[in-house]
Amino acid sequence: MTTNSLVGARVKNFEIKKEIGKGGMGVVYLARDIRLNRSVAIKALPSPIAGSQERQARFLQEARSAAAVTHPSIAQIYEADKYKGITFIAMEFIEGKTISCLIAKKEIDLIGAVEIALHVAEGLSQAHKRNIVHRDVKSSNIMLTKDGQAKILDFGLAKPVKIHKPITEDESDHDLTRTETFPETKAGTVVGTVSYMSPEQARGKPVEPSGDVFSLGIVLYEMVTGELPFKGDSPVDTMHVIAFDEVHPVTMVRKNVPPEINRIIMKCLRKRLEDRYSDADELAKDLRRLKREIETRTQSSLIESPSSLKSLLSE
Repeated sequence: MTTNSLVGARVKNFEIKKEIGKGGMGVVYLARDIRLNRSVAIKALPSPIAGSQERQARFLQEARSAAAVTHPSIAQIYEADKYKGITFIAMEFIEGKTISCLIAKKEIDLIGAVEIALHVAEGLSQAHKRNIVHRDVKSSNIMLTKDGQAKILDFGLAKPVKIHKPITEDESDHDLTRTETFPETKAGTVVGTVSYMSPEQARGKPVEPSGDVFSLGIVLYEMVTGELPFKGDSPVDTMHVIAFDEVHPVTMVRKNVPPEINRIIMKCLRKRLEDRYSDADELAKDLRRLKREIETRTQSSLIESPSSLKSLLSE
């Protein structure tokens, strides 16, 4: 059996219904878990690269990385295994739209952009606390569910770090004192999606949690302005722009944007690590504060303008 003929097949305890997209190194299918009678997403390693032990190890690393973090903003992993030559991951099937789709349709307002970025920052914060860096945060890797929850997808490029530290009380369900050997990315190798890379990625250098922050800053910029902050005529040109050129402030691209959101985005997109948010937790704190300020301002506007309130209530 190969991944070229998975539709209609049964992979272990999962019946494959249809192909629903590509994700990182894998092909993603909608499937039914016959044991629990629920819909799941199956990501299977394409057969042309399934024979590579390194690729298989990287593929399964995605499952180990994501499964190590439990958070509403991270898609849940159910199982990772090999079955009749198929290396696959069974994960939560998420109904909703990608952020890239919502941006293209101009369906994200300012408060929505802040809330989505906050959800993602909170999810990444949990990953960073587990010493896991995603390395491929982008608008097409974030899904917004029907109930308004943003979910981070595709930990295929995630890089766990060897950990030597005592277990804290809230981490007692994970053994963080052990040392594991993970598939390493060779020095100088460029990983990630070009338009969303951090300067470190563009230069082929090791990526720290602040690299995820930079990428999320790009997504937030894109949600607020409708366009990417870094553009080049070719992938190489784009990487050069990311590594060396300063971005246009949000306030130059979109009018009437609160100065604070511009400050947050610009801090995410600093070239030097020491000038950027060190991790997603710091970013989440500022986004939470900004969300409260926008909500307070909106409520005040409604109180000061009864006609606006009447119009809102009559909708």
